[in-house]
Amino acid sequence: MLQANPSAAQPVWIERRRSMRFPTNDEAEVEVVADPPYTLSGFVRDASREGLRLALPKPLARGVQVKITLRGSPTLIGEVRYCRFAGTTYYAGIELASPEANENKSGARLEQ
Repeated sequence: MLQANPSAAQPVWIERRRSMRFPTNDEAEVEVVADPPYTLSGFVRDASREGLRLALPKPLARGVQVKITLRGSPTLIGEVRYCRFAGTTYYAGIELASPEANENKSGARLEQ
């Protein structure tokens, strides 16, 4: 679980995950599986074997299913675990679906 330090100008995150997170700044298209579906543009701020932290212009509700497309990569499927506002950005934690669910169209599994 990530927690923001409310007294800091920039968010300070406390890491409680099993897998190491790797910082990144990759552009992402996030399709929100809703009725009707809609898409947000954002950035992946860090990634691990189990999930991603997205920076988005609008909030996402906890439990919402998303499809995340990164340039040159297969689409990833996940679920919003949290979404918090910090400064001018919403940060959403995404738990990725199992590797079997995150297969590309050729059937090859993503390396995690």
